[in-house]
Amino acid sequence: MIINNFYRTVFRVNTPAQNGPNNIRKNNDDSAQMILRKNAEDALPHSPSIENFFVERLLKIPEISKRIFSSLDGEDKKNARLAAKPFKAAVDDTVSHIKAYDSRQLREALKLFGSTESLYLEFDADFEFTEDLAEILSKRRIVSLDFSYRSDVTDKNLAWLSTCQYLQELNLAHCISLTGDFIRYLTNPEKITVLNLSGCANLIEGSHTAVLKRFQDLRELNLANYRGSVCDFLSLLPAPEKLITLDLTFIDRVNEQLAAILAKFINLRELKFVSCEEITDGFLLHLQNLEKLAILDFSGCFNLVDKSLIAVLAKCPNLQELILCTCKNLKGNFVSVLQKLHELKSVSIAGCKGIESENWKKLKQFNQEKVGVVKGLNLK
Repeated sequence: MIINNFYRTVFRVNTPAQNGPNNIRKNNDDSAQMILRKNAEDALPHSPSIENFFVERLLKIPEISKRIFSSLDGEDKKNARLAAKPFKAAVDDTVSHIKAYDSRQLREALKLFGSTESLYLEFDADFEFTEDLAEILSKRRIVSLDFSYRSDVTDKNLAWLSTCQYLQELNLAHCISLTGDFIRYLTNPEKITVLNLSGCANLIEGSHTAVLKRFQDLRELNLANYRGSVCDFLSLLPAPEKLITLDLTFIDRVNEQLAAILAKFINLRELKFVSCEEITDGFLLHLQNLEKLAILDFSGCFNLVDKSLIAVLAKCPNLQELILCTCKNLKGNFVSVLQKLHELKSVSIAGCKGIESENWKKLKQFNQEKVGVVKGLNLK
């Protein structure tokens, strides 16, 4: 039974077959017992210490509880809700994934879930948007929508977003028919935490200005291949300090003005400038407030040179992953700074053909000292 397996995994307990499926013995010195009752919503474990451990160490970590309980199917979730009060609260907070192929299949799938259950909807490439879509979804608790790579999706198709008052995550990657007018349909942009607009090359500047000022809780933003002014877009966000992940792959106009705006994003953990060919020394030298940065990606930035890279790395004491693939103008002098990055776990240098032989040797030595930290040593 899934509940027994879950308790055994979390609390390291054994469930001997002869003791029955509802008896769980803790595998330690005190041999404390816990009993799961079938139909008792208040059936908490008998050991207060174990109950407190579960609540404090797991349920208070959203990423863990969400991953554990979202993996259960409908029947197992029902059993989990009945097993213990903490389980009930955790299950109610999870998100169920539905991939929609057509309206009829979507209707059938929705019957399997309660009206208050949080849903993540992914639309198949062949899904046809119909007028009854708003009716189907208006009474559902939709927290995440994925329309990625749907070139046929238009702003008009997304008018029903006005019914999604609980929406937190919106993925519109490579929806090339969008102009940006859809943003005005968002009922509660204050709740949006994840927004992916990568590849939406036809967004019209100014079409979403008013709504962007209401994105007060945005944590992840993907503007890869954004053709408008990234500076204008980012400057409209009302709470830059909340952003954790920012993807600026393939953007133009990487200049000192952008560096000044990025200085406001003081809690960034991940920053990507993949294939930003216009990246300049002036921009890199003016980057500030990178103390919390863990992942930095400059792959494909052909104009990146050692001097600027060294200046940036000196500001990233907590960097864990550095990606420099195909940065062909690097000579490898940055290896001197790597020793000072104590949290560093990965450096990718595949395709960095400009690295000098002496620095190449230093990188190999560094890799031996750090046991496999440097990736791509054989792919120069």
